[in-house]
Amino acid sequence: FKKENNVNERKWKLANIILVDGEKINDLNECQINVRDCPPKKFKKDSFAKLARGKYKKDGKNYFYLRRKNINSNKNEYKTINISDLIYIRSYGNPIINIDKKSKKIDFRFNSIKDKIVIYDSELKGWEINGIAKGITNKRVPTESRFDENLLTGSLVIQNAILKDIDLSFNNGFHEDSINIVNSKGEINSINIKNSFQDAVDLDFSDLNIKKINIEDAGNDCVDISSGNYKIENIIANKCFDKGVSIGEKSNVNVFNLIINNAQIGLVVKDSSNVDVLRSNINNYSQCAAIYRKKQEFGSSFLAMPKSTCPKNKNIVQFNSTIFYK
Repeated sequence: FKKENNVNERKWKLANIILVDGEKINDLNECQINVRDCPPKKFKKDSFAKLARGKYKKDGKNYFYLRRKNINSNKNEYKTINISDLIYIRSYGNPIINIDKKSKKIDFRFNSIKDKIVIYDSELKGWEINGIAKGITNKRVPTESRFDENLLTGSLVIQNAILKDIDLSFNNGFHEDSINIVNSKGEINSINIKNSFQDAVDLDFSDLNIKKINIEDAGNDCVDISSGNYKIENIIANKCFDKGVSIGEKSNVNVFNLIINNAQIGLVVKDSSNVDVLRSNINNYSQCAAIYRKKQEFGSSFLAMPKSTCPKNKNIVQFNSTIFYK
């Protein structure tokens, strides 16, 4: 924590942190960080999903989810695999895992909604990582699969990792995110995802350079980016049920070439984000681009893109936010 010179200022900041404790969604308590009395608190499922991911804020307060007991104490809950001193994997459920160290290739096969993979605290250099879900189609997955008791929303999660020269792919993802990259940094050659139940790829709190993102058929957003710094050479997004690319929560993003086909909203920039698109082509949409503030704790946003990308009557620009046409 940053040391505050003024005691009252420190207390004010602590008062804006709310801790939520409990093992189950219907048995939770909340309290301020400097208060011992924690009254019961009920959360709706969508709110708890945000809380579990560290994205829930209300009335200017930041909510953090804690659990007094270690729910991972059950040895059967997940398996740990150490490929080397630099690569660590947690396996939930019973996915099939094939590792070829010589060719630096990992294949995951998911057969159940309970199957998830987390690659954590790792250094990945020159690896190809592929995921595929068999036996479950994304059209038949119930909405409660979006998050689980382990607070995982992605089928394949990469967190706290250093990445260099890696390739990622996933087919038939049946969780909220097919691939979720969190608090990681480095370079990615390609991300290829097909047939996602909800979001195809979710990038959070990361610093990444990506050569190519190719998405085909997502049940929600094709690309969801939050809270970080991202340079992406190419984004190709096709058949996105909601947004082609959604960028928010203080993200700084540079995209050199953007192609979006078939989306409700082609490009969204919101909540104190700054986005610069060098070349773009957006087709078959209800709304081409939207720039606005969604959450009150954030401010206006900025989008720079070629003037030819969107007709003016197909853009939404909230007061104080800006679109700059090149």
